[in-house]
Amino acid sequence: MKSYSEITGRYLKQNKKRTILTIVGIILAISLFSGIGNLFFSMRDGLVTNERKNKGNYEVKYFGVNKDKVNKLSNNFEIKDYGVSKDNNFFILKDDKNKENKSAMDNKAKIINLDFYDNSMLNNVMTINMKEGRKPKAADEIILEKRAKTKFGKKVGDYIEANNIDPEVLVKSLKVDSKITTQSNLQKLKSNEVKKYKIVGYYEKKVSQTSDLYEARGYLDKNSMKKDDNYSFYANLKEKKNKVDIGKKVGSTVGLSENKKIGGDPEIIFNDAVLRLMAEGNDTLLNKDTMSVFIFIATLIIVCTVAVIYNAFNISVAERINQFGVLRSIGATPGKIRKLVFKEAFIMSIIAIPIGIISGYLGIYTTIKLMSNSKRFVFEGLKIGFYKEVILICIVLTLITIILSVLGPAIKASKVSPIDAIRNSSNLKKEKIRRRKGRLIKLIFGIEGAVAYKNIRRNNKRFIITVFSLMISLIMFIIITSMTKMTDEVTKQLISSAPFDAVIQTKESMDEKFISEIKSKDDIKKVYTPKIRRALVYLEKDILNEKYYEKINKDMPKSEKIKGKDYVCLDQVTYSAYDKSSFEEVKNNLADGKIDTKALNNNGVLLINRNEVSKKNGGRVVADITKYKVGDKIRIPRTKDKFYSEMEGNKKLDLKGEFKQGVEKGDFIELTIVGILNKDIFNISAAHDSIGLVFSDKCFEKNFGKLPIDSVAINYKNEKAGEKYSGYFEEKAEELQGSYMDLHSLNDQMDSIQKQISVFMYGFIAIITIIGMVNIINTITIGLLLRKSEFATLTAIGMTKSQLNKMVMLEGLLHGIFTSIFGSIISYILYNFLLKQSFNFINFDIKFPIDVFITGILGVIAITLLASIIPLRRLKKMSIVENIRAKE
Repeated sequence: MKSYSEITGRYLKQNKKRTILTIVGIILAISLFSGIGNLFFSMRDGLVTNERKNKGNYEVKYFGVNKDKVNKLSNNFEIKDYGVSKDNNFFILKDDKNKENKSAMDNKAKIINLDFYDNSMLNNVMTINMKEGRKPKAADEIILEKRAKTKFGKKVGDYIEANNIDPEVLVKSLKVDSKITTQSNLQKLKSNEVKKYKIVGYYEKKVSQTSDLYEARGYLDKNSMKKDDNYSFYANLKEKKNKVDIGKKVGSTVGLSENKKIGGDPEIIFNDAVLRLMAEGNDTLLNKDTMSVFIFIATLIIVCTVAVIYNAFNISVAERINQFGVLRSIGATPGKIRKLVFKEAFIMSIIAIPIGIISGYLGIYTTIKLMSNSKRFVFEGLKIGFYKEVILICIVLTLITIILSVLGPAIKASKVSPIDAIRNSSNLKKEKIRRRKGRLIKLIFGIEGAVAYKNIRRNNKRFIITVFSLMISLIMFIIITSMTKMTDEVTKQLISSAPFDAVIQTKESMDEKFISEIKSKDDIKKVYTPKIRRALVYLEKDILNEKYYEKINKDMPKSEKIKGKDYVCLDQVTYSAYDKSSFEEVKNNLADGKIDTKALNNNGVLLINRNEVSKKNGGRVVADITKYKVGDKIRIPRTKDKFYSEMEGNKKLDLKGEFKQGVEKGDFIELTIVGILNKDIFNISAAHDSIGLVFSDKCFEKNFGKLPIDSVAINYKNEKAGEKYSGYFEEKAEELQGSYMDLHSLNDQMDSIQKQISVFMYGFIAIITIIGMVNIINTITIGLLLRKSEFATLTAIGMTKSQLNKMVMLEGLLHGIFTSIFGSIISYILYNFLLKQSFNFINFDIKFPIDVFITGILGVIAITLLASIIPLRRLKKMSIVENIRAKE
C-alpha cells in the first residue's frame, strides 16, 4: 500500500451492499433533480413556443416606421430575423346587389380590417391556421377569417369590392357610437376609391368575436413599399440575454423610443408574454415565483437526501472506527482521515451523477411518451429535451448535498482518539444523556417500546430529519389525493345537479328555425332556452333578512335614504326569462307557491331567494336573503338601460345611478311573487349572495323587451346520443361564433387531466418515500452498530432474541407513528385551508376524506415496519462476548 487513500477503494469493494445503498440514495436525488429540471426547462420552451404561435414569433415590435427605417432595421447586426406588415387598413364592403333571401343582420354594413404581411410575416412570424385555400402571394389576393364566408356568401376564388375608410375617422366615430356599423350614415365615412381583391383562402381566427368588423390578411411586396407609409417591424434578437435593453438600443438607432407614442401605441413594443417566460421581460414577478418554486423543491430534495447520505456515511465511519484508530496510531493526521471520507464520497458521486442524470431524463421522457396517448393530454405537444443547464444544476446540487452530508462524519472520524477508536467507544461517549420517560409508549408496547423510543431519540437531529422526509410524503399524498377526490366529487355533483347534458352558447342570436331543428333530432329528450341577464335591484331595508348576514359574519349592505325610506342595493341580480320546458324542469326546486303560467304572464315572478355561501371563518350557510313571501310585491324602477351589457368591450353602464333615479321618480314595474325557488339550475355562475328573478317570456318582453336566444340547453336520452351529435353541434356553434359544451365529455377530460397530473405527483411522492425508507434503514443500522455492547448487555441479563427483534421493529414503527401524528395534523390544517379557499367557487357539500387519511397513515406505518425488518439480520451475527469486550 503506497498511500492511505488506497484504503477507500478496498473498503468500497468489501462493503458492496453499503456502497450500492448509498449510491442508490445519491442516484434517487440526482434523478429527481434531472427529471424535474428537464421537465421544467421543456415546459418553459413549450410555453415559449405556444406563446410565439399565439402572440407572434417575435420579441420586439417597432411601430410606425417608414421604408427608410425598415431598411436600416433589417440591416442591423443585432436583428436575427424579422417580418414587416402594414396594419389597420379599413374597408367597407361594397353593397351586394343580390339581397334576396338575406336577413337584416346579413344586410348590415361590413367593415374589413386588412393587414398586409410580407412573406416572413405570413410564414414565420404569425401563425395562420388555414381552413381552406392558400396564403396570399400577390398584392390583389387576400384571406378572410372563417366566419366571413357565410356572412359574405363568397367562396375561394371569388372577388370582393370594398371602399377604403380612413382609420382615424372610423376610430373617432366608433368612440361616439359603438353601433355605427348598423347605421346607414357609415356610408359617409367611405372614400370613392374602390379596391378589388381575390379571396384565396379562409383562416381560423385565434379569438372569435361577434361584430361587423372582419379581419383579413393580404400580401405585402417589400419592393413596392411606399416611402411615406408607416409599417410595423417585428424582430427577433440574436443575443439571448438583456433583450429589452438591446431592443431599445436598436430602436434608438432609427430614432424610436418606448416613451414616444403613435396613435396611443408606443413606438417600441415588446412581446412580454414571450420574454417573461424567457426570464427577459420587464415584469420579473413570474420569474421570481418560478424560481421560488424551483428553490423550494430543490431544498426539499436536498434535505431529504442529505439525511440518506449523512446516515450512510455515519454508518461507514461507525463500522471503521477501530480502523481509523489504527491509522491514527501509526501516524495518520486528522486531515488525512477527512480526505479518506471525502474521497469515498466523491468516488460514489462520480458513479452516481451520470446514472442519476440519465435516469431522471429517461424517467420523465418515458412518462410523457406513455401518457401522450391519453385524452386531453395536459402536456400536449410537449417535447422533453436534454439540457446542459440541467446537467450543471445536477452536478452543483449533488456536490452541495454530498459536502453537507459528509462534512459531519468526516470531522467525526478525524477527531477520534486512537484508544477510543480501537475500543469502538467514541460514538457512545458523544451522545448526551437525556431523560425520556415515554410512559404512554411503555404502557402500549411494553419495556421494548420504552427502550426503542429512547434509542430513536438519542440523536434528535437524525430522528427529526427522518420523520420530516416521511412527513413530506404523507402530507403530499393526503393533500393531493384529498383535493383530487374533492374535485371528482364536485364535478359529479355539478353534473348531476344540472338538468341538461350539453349546452350551446353563442354570441349571435339563434333563430326559432334552428331551435326547432334541434328539437326534431332523434335521441334528444328536451330542449331548454332560458335567457339570462344581470342587473341590480333596490329593496327596502326592512325586507332583508338580518339573520342571514349574522350567520355569514358579513355586514348588511349600506342603506340609502330615498324619498324618506331606507333602501339597499343588491348587485348582480339575475333576470331570467324561461320557456315552457324550463318552467317544467324547475318545478322540483319550488320551495313555496306554484308555477302558474297565467299569473306569470300577468306580471308574476318566481323569486330565487335561498343562498348557499361560505363564512369568512369557514363553514357554509344555507339561508334566505330576504323576507319575501308568496304574494308579496317587488318593484323594479323603469330605466333606459335595464341590464349590464353582455358584449365585451362596451363600457360598463352606471346602472346604480339609473336605478336610483328611477326609484326617486317613483316609476316602477310592479311584480307579484307567485313562487319561490331554492336555486337557479340553469345558471351555475349565479352570485351566491344575491337574489334572482324568473319571468315568463311574455312578461319579460312586455316589461324589458325581447331577448335574443343565445343559450340552448339540451337533455339527451342517453350518453351515446351526445357522442352522435357532438360534431354537428360544435360545427353549428362555430358558425354562430359560440361554443358547445358536453358535460359528460368535460367530466372525462377533467378526469384524464387529473390522472396525468397524479402520475407526476405520486411519482415524486414515491421517490421521497423511498428516500425516507432508506433513511430509516440507515438510522436503525447505525443504531445497531453503535449499540452492539448495549444489545450484548441486554441479552446477557435475560432479554430474548424475540424481544430484541421486537425492540428494533418498534424503532421503525415509532418513526411511522410520529410521522402519522404530525403529518396528519399538518395535512388536516392544510386541507381545511385549501377547502376554505375553494369555498369561493365551490358550492357543494364536501365529505371529509377520512379514508385518505387512514390509507396514508397505514401506508407510512407499513413502510416503516418493512424498513425496520431489513437491518434485523445484523442482530443474528452479533457475538455477546466480543461486544461486551468492546466496552471494557
